Amino acid sequence: MSRRVTYVVYRHGSNSANQPMCGVMAVGLWEAPNRSAAIESAGEELIVYANQHLTAKPAACVSKTDYLEAIEADAMRMQGAVRMAHA
Repeated sequence: MSRRVTYVVYRHGSNSANQPMCGVMAVGLWEAPNRSAAIESAGEELIVYANQHLTAKPAACVSKTDYLEAIEADAMRMQGAVRMAHA
């Protein structure tokens, strides 16, 4: 069994629909066996427009600010999922 790592996933590219006036944003935490798998998994859950792309870094290698931003993004995404389930 492969070792799973927690990655902070970043969305690059400003878009008025989901990331206005922000070139790079931490958009959540994903556990995956490698960086590519984290990006692929995140891409299935996130909206990524044509002028945007995702990258990932191991959570152990990012700043505290980025880590906390990723946790906040996860919480917001979960709240949205709960609201959708109750609609």
